[in-house]
Amino acid sequence: MDLDEIATGFLTRYYATFDTGASGRPAIQNLYRPDSLLLWEGRRYYGDKEIMEVFSRPHLGKTVHQVACIDAQPVIGGILAAATGKIFLDGNSENHLLATGTFILLKTPGADDSYYIHNQIFRLIGS
Repeated sequence: MDLDEIATGFLTRYYATFDTGASGRPAIQNLYRPDSLLLWEGRRYYGDKEIMEVFSRPHLGKTVHQVACIDAQPVIGGILAAATGKIFLDGNSENHLLATGTFILLKTPGADDSYYIHNQIFRLIGS
């Protein structure tokens, strides 16, 4: 599998799981590790547990990500992947924001075909 396929497959699964809402969103915790770093709208969160606290906040609600494109390139030890698109909030097809997500995916130790999110940047860029 080439890096574009890996990045697209990983981010497609990530956003599909994220969009399951409060009931299913905890499943993405296994995509992070204790050394993961999230920069969410300019604020840093360290480690899988702290990151999941952000994703569990009630105001986040139900989301639907409509990814317009995913770009990927190799970086030392992993993959840099960037996704751009729309986020629909609270199941409302008219209430959306434009957003970017940038990820550094590293191979999961001890698992040849598995990756985890080492670094992630999320930024809303308007409507």
